[in-house]
Amino acid sequence: MTDETGGGIRTTMTIKPITKVPHAERSFYTRLGSPIVITLLMVMPLVLWGTMKAAQSNNNNIRQWLPNDLPEAATYDDFRRHFGADEFAIVSWDGATLDDPRLNHFAQAIIGYTTAHAQARDRSFFEVLAARVDSLITGLPQNRAARPDRLFTEAITGPQVLEQLLNAPFDQKLTRDQALARMEGILVGKDRNTSCVLLRLTDAGNNDRVSTLHAILQTTDRMGIERGKVHVGGEVVFNAMIDIESHAAIDRLTGLSGLAAIVLAFLSLRSIRLTIMVFVTALYAAGFAYASVHYAGGEVNLVLVVMPVLVYVTSISGCIHLTNYYKDAIRRQGLRGAPTRAIRGAILPCTLAATTTAVGLISLAVSHIQPVRSFGLFGAWGVLASLMFLFLLLPVLFERYPLRRLAGPDGESPALTQTKERPTSRWLRQAARIILAGRRPLVVGFALLLIVAGCGVVFTETSVKTARFFPKNHPLVTDMRWLEDHIGPLVPIEVIIDFDNRFNKLSMYDRLELVAQAQMNLAAMDHVGGTISPATWAPTVETTRPDSTTNTEGSKADGGKTDDAKTQGSRPSRLNPFALLSQGRRILINEALMANRAYFIERRYLSPARVVPQPADDDEVDAGPFTERWRITGRFEAFSELGYDLVLGQVREKIETHMASLPAETRAGVRASFTGAVPLVYAAQQELLVGLFRSFLMAFALIGVTMSILLGGVRAGLVSMLPNLFPALVIFGFMGWLGYIVDVGAMLTASVAMGIAVDGTLHFLTWFKRSVREGMSKEQAIVESYARCAGALVQTTMITGLSMLVFFSTSFQPVAQFGLLMCLMLVAALIGSMILLPAVMGTRIGNLFMPRAGREGTGSR
Repeated sequence: MTDETGGGIRTTMTIKPITKVPHAERSFYTRLGSPIVITLLMVMPLVLWGTMKAAQSNNNNIRQWLPNDLPEAATYDDFRRHFGADEFAIVSWDGATLDDPRLNHFAQAIIGYTTAHAQARDRSFFEVLAARVDSLITGLPQNRAARPDRLFTEAITGPQVLEQLLNAPFDQKLTRDQALARMEGILVGKDRNTSCVLLRLTDAGNNDRVSTLHAILQTTDRMGIERGKVHVGGEVVFNAMIDIESHAAIDRLTGLSGLAAIVLAFLSLRSIRLTIMVFVTALYAAGFAYASVHYAGGEVNLVLVVMPVLVYVTSISGCIHLTNYYKDAIRRQGLRGAPTRAIRGAILPCTLAATTTAVGLISLAVSHIQPVRSFGLFGAWGVLASLMFLFLLLPVLFERYPLRRLAGPDGESPALTQTKERPTSRWLRQAARIILAGRRPLVVGFALLLIVAGCGVVFTETSVKTARFFPKNHPLVTDMRWLEDHIGPLVPIEVIIDFDNRFNKLSMYDRLELVAQAQMNLAAMDHVGGTISPATWAPTVETTRPDSTTNTEGSKADGGKTDDAKTQGSRPSRLNPFALLSQGRRILINEALMANRAYFIERRYLSPARVVPQPADDDEVDAGPFTERWRITGRFEAFSELGYDLVLGQVREKIETHMASLPAETRAGVRASFTGAVPLVYAAQQELLVGLFRSFLMAFALIGVTMSILLGGVRAGLVSMLPNLFPALVIFGFMGWLGYIVDVGAMLTASVAMGIAVDGTLHFLTWFKRSVREGMSKEQAIVESYARCAGALVQTTMITGLSMLVFFSTSFQPVAQFGLLMCLMLVAALIGSMILLPAVMGTRIGNLFMPRAGREGTGSR
């Protein structure tokens, strides 16, 4: 529609909404804009609901990290079938001694706590909101529990156990010193006076570890014990604190990270309208990804909590690039059809950038560490799903609310932009020329840097010790150190001795003696504190035999004394009255042990039969050979610098050497296995290290193949991977040289950063090819590409990097290290894309990126 006045023509079309143009001229986004927006609004309640439910879930049990087919996991599951859950919490306070009546009062009070009490604890914003929505949907009160379950199976105190040991159901009584010696390192300290309460959890308590921790602290508060004087520890408390800190990091820092991202986006875009568009698009994509965790049946863990933030910042990055193409489309050809032209230019690089980022994420699925796999799978899905919002929602917003200030008065391409270059473009072109002028020394310098860093990768060390998850001044760490100093070590390692009754005929006393000897060997090791076994609750047994006859193998054990008498049918010499007395004592004690067999089973240190799953439709199942299992628990120092691999190796060597020293008749049908936190953490650590390199190599191969296909050659694809390989190789290389430990949070960054780094490479090469097609030489195309995309790459790096750096302020180290390393790697990726790549392309190697017809005229540089 035009209006002629005095020979002049004034265009009025841009004043009206673009949706008013004739139907034939409407674009896809004009015609389907309303249905797209309405559909997204209808889906929004499901996204909000799924987000809240996902925020409620949390599972950080280290057993869940490992797959069921891993030997260590199978051994641990078998251990739990025989002896039940081994999760425990230790509670003590300043002045807690064996004479302190508050220990027994605490045990009596805490045992009554159920899941109903958990409803009263303080919950996060998302938990409260989800509970209210649950109440509206189900019609049930928020504080109504379906069936209250106990949180604790038993509360064991030092005074209680001392009383039990002094009045054990055996003829031979223990002295107080003997009883305290057996309790030392477990329920009493080295002073044999400081004591504690040992809490064992039910399945319900283990499923809601945060509530169990609140129950402990609430009980001590009611008893009038100052919070600063209470000390809690154990695996349960560690897991509960991980749940609390991981959610707190998200609750406190997600909003701050999102705010930082949107502020930086505004500074980059310099438009409130564009900033709001970008924010809405990225926020919807992040919420959709987080809600997918709930609808897919997943659970949030200490790693997955950062996934929606990653999707959010990568979505903003994609929005910034699409906005850059949109602005260029307006400057080149005006407002009409600018969103469609922007999509045509951006769809390939943005899709490939999201795909390569998803490849970097999905490569983490090769890891056997469950949180890492979940992060990779859900993160890849979230990044790919964000393309739906990038290519549908954002262009619709561009169409409905166009950026008219960039166009001319008539909505067409402004003539000013064709004659005058912006200052930013001039600076970028000058920077590109400087890089091209020094391309040779730059390439040599980067090559040396990569070689040095690559050598440092060899020295990379990994660790998943939970003690490293928190800083040294964290209340949990100070409590754990207090407990280790005043009571004993806290990290359990379980030694299981199996006796197959088909081959082993030792009496119960003889088996108890064998287990006591193994326990003595375990307790003698460095960094091992208290130990518990059935021998802890039994009469004192002999660790050597009075019989001096040489055994059948011609070897001697136990200080030169033979072990032929260790079997149940052994007979003492008729000429040795002391042997007769000893044998009589053994028979009497064995009868007492058999009569009180249930006493050991009740304390879950003896399992009389092998557990075999029984089908629901079969009343009788053949359990196979009768296998008796005896349990020895040792405690290892949580803050020892000794690696868990060395600990496990020393324990295994110590026990197996002891077993091998026994006579053949004694060790027949006897087998030792090892489980508990130490073997599980060691297995997770090994899987972490293997998965780190495996996922990185997989990401490199998949992204390299993608780039080779895109660039039309293997050599060009490999060269394009240099700036993408640069961030992870340099960062991890120097971490190896400097001795920094790679934990579960740091592991994620290598493959993810490689995928994100490809973003800059793809956009640079897209502009490079476009410039070459317009007739520019290689050097001119490099300068033009630099001017076109360097600004957007700096903006997206600044937004994503600083948004992730916010998480470095949390006290939860896996999230903090993830945030820091992601920021450093994004900066390194920018250096690789904006310095290394142009320098390499400026040499003869850059001819690989030229069309075949243009390579002949390109000289060697």
